[in-house]
Amino acid sequence: MEKLSDLEFRALEILRKDSRISITKLAKTLNISRNTASNLIKSLRRKGVKFTIQYHNEPFIAFVISESCKDECYKLLDGRFMNIIRANTLEELQNKLSNIREKENVFIAKSDFVVKCDYCGKEIYDSPLTYKVGRKTYYACCNSCLTELKRKFARKTYMI
Repeated sequence: MEKLSDLEFRALEILRKDSRISITKLAKTLNISRNTASNLIKSLRRKGVKFTIQYHNEPFIAFVISESCKDECYKLLDGRFMNIIRANTLEELQNKLSNIREKENVFIAKSDFVVKCDYCGKEIYDSPLTYKVGRKTYYACCNSCLTELKRKFARKTYMI
């Protein structure tokens, strides 16, 4: 695929958020004429861009040491918790971090790996659904997989 221009990349970002946006609204958002927006879409098609594509933005991960456990955490030997906070944007990460009051240390990393659904194996690009069993956290891509994971572990507890 050919390299995308800055304008084409900005258009893809807008289309990723709302793929049903009209040409007129796209043009207004990009501050270009309607004709230019139409030509931009044609150019994207010529370059092989499919409008059913999933755009993968590498998520941010923060490791936070605090006195309490939030969503996903591991208990440390000294009684504190190592919380793992995941977000798709830096702004989302900042909002989640502001909800943790007693944080002591924060380490932020850009993720190079993809979380996979523990039921079907599909890659999860958005925020995963989580299910905790004991100290282990399982990830699901959709409500159906989450339900099946819960069923799977419910059967295992009856067998014991």
